[in-house]
Amino acid sequence: RSPGAGEGRCAVCGDNASCQHYGVRTCEGCKGFFKRTVQKNAKYICLANKDCPVDKRRRNRCQFCRFQKCLAVGMSGHSHSSKPEEGKLIFCNGVVLHRLQCVRGFGEWIDAILEFSQSLHRMNVDVPSFSCLAALVIITDRHGLKEPKRVEDLQNRIVGCLKDHVVAAGAEPGRPGCLSKLLGKLPELRSLCTQGLQRIFYLKLEDLVPPPPIVDKIFMDTLPF
Repeated sequence: RSPGAGEGRCAVCGDNASCQHYGVRTCEGCKGFFKRTVQKNAKYICLANKDCPVDKRRRNRCQFCRFQKCLAVGMSGHSHSSKPEEGKLIFCNGVVLHRLQCVRGFGEWIDAILEFSQSLHRMNVDVPSFSCLAALVIITDRHGLKEPKRVEDLQNRIVGCLKDHVVAAGAEPGRPGCLSKLLGKLPELRSLCTQGLQRIFYLKLEDLVPPPPIVDKIFMDTLPF
């Protein structure tokens, strides 16, 4: 496949697409379909084998497979709540929860998550950019590393990918300082992760919820508290 072969095409159905919607380059039709599905929390059923073709000609045949294709290519509604002031969270799988429904499990952490998500929304941060930020938080120097130089090299590569994406997305030079603003969110994201670890640690101590295995493996031995 030649470079740029997918440019200008909807990632969901292949129709013409001039810009990004919900973090992914999509056509107006798929943008509207995804928006309606998320806002209405619609539930679809596939009448076949959940592998229906989704292209420009057949995209309306199976709503279930079309929505799954939207999610598969990275469309995300987590920061696109139509009424964020009401404390609603719309997750990338289409589930809509109110803040009060999350407090029992998340505690005060949920307020920090909402505030951070809204700040990303105001910056129009897309999925690839946030993925790079998340990777930089996960891949970080910590006590006991045997090859810290490899971690540093990987961090530099991630920053390079983020820079390339920002430039390719057209954020520079129209939005000077965009890269530095994105990297400036790292301390806040790291703090958010620490709050999450504290919450998970509390739930573990109280025998309420077992922590995910990956958290036990990567973080539990190096908690800063």
